[in-house]
Amino acid sequence: MELISFKISTDSSLLDKENHITPYISSILVKLHSELPKQRKSTLEKLLKYVNKFPKVPIFKNYLTSYYAINNDEEKARQCNLWLLKEHPNYLFGKINYAFTLIEQENFKEAKKLLGANLLLNELYPEREEFHLDEVMSYFGVTIKYLFAVEKVEEAKVRLAILEEIDFEHPKYLDAKKIEMQYLWKKAAERREKERSLMKTVPELDRISALQTEKTPIFNFEAEIKQLYELSVGSISERQLILFGLLNKAKFTDDLITVLQDSIHRFEYFKKNIDNDYFIECDFPTHALLLLTHIKSEKAIPILLEVLKQNNDYIDFWFGDSLFAMMKTTLFYSNKNNEEDLLSFIKEPNINAYSKNIVSETLLQILYFKSNSNRQELLSYCENILDYIIENKENENILDTEFIGLFISDLVEHRTLELLPKIKKLFDLEIVGYWICGDYESVLKDISNDVNIDEPKSYSNFIEVYTGFKKNWNVTEDNHGFFDDKNDYFDEPYISQKKIGRNEPCPCGSGKKYKKCCINN
Repeated sequence: MELISFKISTDSSLLDKENHITPYISSILVKLHSELPKQRKSTLEKLLKYVNKFPKVPIFKNYLTSYYAINNDEEKARQCNLWLLKEHPNYLFGKINYAFTLIEQENFKEAKKLLGANLLLNELYPEREEFHLDEVMSYFGVTIKYLFAVEKVEEAKVRLAILEEIDFEHPKYLDAKKIEMQYLWKKAAERREKERSLMKTVPELDRISALQTEKTPIFNFEAEIKQLYELSVGSISERQLILFGLLNKAKFTDDLITVLQDSIHRFEYFKKNIDNDYFIECDFPTHALLLLTHIKSEKAIPILLEVLKQNNDYIDFWFGDSLFAMMKTTLFYSNKNNEEDLLSFIKEPNINAYSKNIVSETLLQILYFKSNSNRQELLSYCENILDYIIENKENENILDTEFIGLFISDLVEHRTLELLPKIKKLFDLEIVGYWICGDYESVLKDISNDVNIDEPKSYSNFIEVYTGFKKNWNVTEDNHGFFDDKNDYFDEPYISQKKIGRNEPCPCGSGKKYKKCCINN
């Protein structure tokens, strides 16, 4: 269907004969057009005079309609426009004005009847081969509003693209872009409301209050650990990192575990004193995770999981969004034969969705890259988790729609086609955070692609770990606490897929969350 099969003119006199416009009337219209936005009473008096003096000129009635609309007198604007249509039934701008009113009233049937069965300007005026630019832009603008209103989005976007090509600076094109944005905002609001009605999250437990103390722990390497408390991630020197590598590995690991315990046991103490100059760096828990990433000690698994059990207040205070990138690799390389411990963590009640997802994603990576593992073992663990979710579909301390959406995203990435029946059951139970993973049809399509999973990057020394972290999170000596959310600390395809801000709808209007949509492009 050709939307433009006619000539577009910029000749201002194109319709003068049809609209009974003489050079004198044209000069009056030019003056009135500039006066309309000023909302003067004198302008209204002039319009009323000219409407009566030149009854065959539809533009005066159109200007009168515009005057009332600009002054928010909707009823008089409506009546005036109906009068315009009655007196000048073939006048395009009268039809366009009334069509806008009908669309606002959701009277789409009458609006389409007014605009033409196929919404084609040349079909509405078959006797004409040439239209003025303003006619084309205005007509397309109202048809775009109609198409968005009746959910024919793709057709509306095609027409919007045509307007942009014709004149991307034209006011009617800019108005049409606003209509598109209003539609997207409306759909996003509707999606958010639906998400809120379906979203189920587990209540947080207070795992920290009873442990609070102000007592400083004792370390094997007091002087070296003191550096972690006094220096930011951005300001620690390579020399210091080299010295850490010379320490007794087992004892240093114990100290790093104690550091993470301290971040829990003295959480309130540090939170209360964070504004003091002494505590301005306060990166010691991040230091501990970075150092444990290279050490790769299975002994660290319990404290790593304990950190992940803490509530959002703790996680945001110490790590912000960086935890979810760091912890995956630290867990991956610290784990040796702890798959059952990770599975138990996933099944534990009252743990937030993102902490659970870090563990579930890591578990699947461990099983996928494990030298003596096979696909059936990975499928067995995944099926175990799915069965557990289904069994606890009404347990408010376990059921978390966000986690289920994130876990299904992992299953899609691992192409677990064999588990589609159980995935479908979760969708049927309406307990899936589909705004994260997409609807079932989307999952069905994506799960058939080839597996493309990268093993987390391993580092040969502490300097490499810190260099990678500082580079990808934009950490400098002057800027140690501001992270670039677009990059991953480990140069692997994380890219905040599972966490962004953290669950805003994608601005492209896809219906998915940003983290599962355009952020990956």
